[in-house]
Amino acid sequence: MQALLTGIYGVYTGGGGATFRAACTGGLHLEEAPQYTAMPYATFTMIVARPDYYFSGHLEIATIQFDIYAATNTIRQDLYTKLTALFDNCKPTVTGYTSLIMKRVSQQSVREGEQSEVYRYTVEYEVTIDK
Repeated sequence: MQALLTGIYGVYTGGGGATFRAACTGGLHLEEAPQYTAMPYATFTMIVARPDYYFSGHLEIATIQFDIYAATNTIRQDLYTKLTALFDNCKPTVTGYTSLIMKRVSQQSVREGEQSEVYRYTVEYEVTIDK
């Protein structure tokens, strides 16, 4: 499923991701950002992946979680809007697979940190790709 993660990052680095990249100045990182990364930034992680078999082949279904980290609620909301505009119903290029679709399935906003100084938005997508 490395090809899927590469495809998702390709959506971010491609021409359509320019608005999100410009607003997310700390970048998009796989699983975790490097220590001392300046906010705002985002991470993405594959939560689970499973095959789904049918008569003539199989699909791979994965849940991808994006986390947005920001210093204010306004920035968090702005990045959420830009992230969902980029990834809702997106079809990333996945080498060796026919990409079907990314479908947003949940989102949650929270505050964390000792003084609740970090505004985080978690957004999950279900991605179905055909082998």
